[in-house]
Amino acid sequence: MKRISAFILIIVLCTGLLYGESSKINYNSYYRSPLSLGVSYTSFSPLSGFDSGTPYSIFDLSANVRYTPQSIPWLQPEIIGGMTKFDSQNSVDALTWDSSNYFGMAGVRFIRRSSKTFEFGFGLNAGIAQGVYKNLSDEAAGTIYALGQGTVYLGLSPSYNMALELAPAIRYQHSTDPKFTEMNGFLLGIGGTLSFRFGKDPDSPDAAVKSIRFKNLQIDPLFAAMQNYYRKNPLGTVTIENTDRVALKDLTVSFYQSGYMDAPTIVQQIDELKKGESMDVPLTALFNKEIFLTEGITPLSGEIKVSYMYNNRPVEQSYPASYDLYDKTSLIWDDDRKVASFITPSDSALQNYSSFIRKSCKDDLIPNYNDRLQGAIQIYQALKEIGIIYQVDPQQPFATVSDSKSMVVDSISLPRTTLNKLTGDCDDLTVLYLSLLETIGIETAFITIPGHIYTAFNTGEDSRSFGKINPDRTKTIDIDGKLWIPLEITLIGKSSFMNAWNKGAEEWKSLEESPEKRQIYITADARQTYRPIGLTEKDLGLQYGNAEYISKAFSDEMEDISNLILTAFYQKVEARPSKQNYNRLGIALAGFNKLSKAEKAFREAIKLDKNYLSPRVNISNLKYLNKDYSGAAGELDSVRSILEKSGKGRSNSAMVTNLNLSKVYYAMKDYTKAEDYYKLAQSISPEKTEGYAYLASIASNSEGSRAAEVIEDQIIFLDDEE
Repeated sequence: MKRISAFILIIVLCTGLLYGESSKINYNSYYRSPLSLGVSYTSFSPLSGFDSGTPYSIFDLSANVRYTPQSIPWLQPEIIGGMTKFDSQNSVDALTWDSSNYFGMAGVRFIRRSSKTFEFGFGLNAGIAQGVYKNLSDEAAGTIYALGQGTVYLGLSPSYNMALELAPAIRYQHSTDPKFTEMNGFLLGIGGTLSFRFGKDPDSPDAAVKSIRFKNLQIDPLFAAMQNYYRKNPLGTVTIENTDRVALKDLTVSFYQSGYMDAPTIVQQIDELKKGESMDVPLTALFNKEIFLTEGITPLSGEIKVSYMYNNRPVEQSYPASYDLYDKTSLIWDDDRKVASFITPSDSALQNYSSFIRKSCKDDLIPNYNDRLQGAIQIYQALKEIGIIYQVDPQQPFATVSDSKSMVVDSISLPRTTLNKLTGDCDDLTVLYLSLLETIGIETAFITIPGHIYTAFNTGEDSRSFGKINPDRTKTIDIDGKLWIPLEITLIGKSSFMNAWNKGAEEWKSLEESPEKRQIYITADARQTYRPIGLTEKDLGLQYGNAEYISKAFSDEMEDISNLILTAFYQKVEARPSKQNYNRLGIALAGFNKLSKAEKAFREAIKLDKNYLSPRVNISNLKYLNKDYSGAAGELDSVRSILEKSGKGRSNSAMVTNLNLSKVYYAMKDYTKAEDYYKLAQSISPEKTEGYAYLASIASNSEGSRAAEVIEDQIIFLDDEE
């Protein structure tokens, strides 16, 4: 009974293991032995039948040969041959029924290997046996038995080539001779097997699979400044070739550089690589910030690794990849857009410096003139004040390295470095100036011409309104309907902002007949490919300069610009003293905060046509700027009434009038009327009023934010009525 209980327990255990959760590794395939030879000893007990009533001691000695197919390694055909000895334990006639069965069986095992050292399963066999009874008569008697057997196997492999198995079994035998029916029945046995497994341990060094051949590895020198670029763009390529006679499956190619990567970067996944097939693999890399700590040139050796399945067996191969890593100040000029990596507006040192500059000039700002242009002038004058100057790189001038088609490595100083050393060549000064502009929200670009690079920025002004920026439209560049100013940054410390502006425009225009020799790259677009270098936050101990000097220099520069622009408007009035020209002169004067002169110009326009409403709207704006809000509201209400009566209540003039009324009442803290007039303006032109939505957001705005927004928003002057 105990033997039966143990047998059932083993069967239940094996069944659970056989159908339990599968491993990701197919151990049957990986540790497959093509052929194994084993010897077994099994002790049997009668389970049913055996009508002779004689107790027996039964044991079995056998040998087996087992084959494991490569395609289905869990199904293993086998042949078993041996002898079963029946030893009668009858006390009266002990020798009569002693017999020996010489048998042979064939069958199949269903085996699952769960690890290198353990396997389990069951087998089914059938065959015949020759029973020999020497003591039944004077001459030996015998019979043929039909055999069937089921076996459960629990195997342990101390080494790849040796296996030990515990094998409980049930065997049924049936005599073909009616005289020997007493020995028909079931036998229950517990046995053990020792097997020798042919083949080579796949984990041994000399059994390593090397189906992949690496060739044509090419990695050019890498540059720390291009850290983000290498995430999506190849740093090199390698060819992998399947040199085996079978297809390789589920290939994963990765690249790893110890010390500069947190984990291997998976560069490509391939479902199948057929025998003899090759594939070019581009290498990408996700470097960490340690890459920015290198200095000069650092020789490195990375690792290319390929993992794949070979005949359902997981395999890994690796290949060394040696290259040089240049520090974060280095690059080659094969793509001018790489400059974007050195433009670092997120640098807190630059943000603090630009904040100081803006605060130094806040009292001198002209509220109704282009704020971006004013910011650009402030930064230019601030850099001039601390003594930054242009200095050609004595070792590798930009003109030399940028025009070179060979592998020439240049060095660009980071903006924070240039601020410290106060000198730089054209590329150093370009990235510094553009970085500072971007810290205050100005969109930037860089211009390249043969042997040179310099700056440009977006004024945000519509190209048709070039007269508000410069009466000479050749001094600006039209990009998508907006005016950009080219600025020759190398004149910093030597000449005025206006001279640097004129020089930049001249350089751009000089190549008008050869446009292929000049390029302008918008920084935001270039940054899609070349993202800024990562920097460590630290106090650089920068000297910001004298705030009073910066303020005065800015004011002087603005006076020169105002004189240039206003002179052009005065000349237009002299040439043609029309109401439109006087109105536009007044707008220009108001833009430079010359409010009394602006009012005179608007009055002259009204003298020429008392029904001309544009200057009346603009006079209300002057009252608004002088904080005469009641006067401004009265003037605008009068204009609005005239527009309604004349059927122009949905005109552009009506939209401007309602929007300005909203701003006036907002300043007067009458937020209900402010919201009402804003909605009227919005109903006429949702697009043009979109930027003023705060005028209708009564509940969400505090007193402080309201006041700040009123100051920040420029009042809208009406150039002409519809």
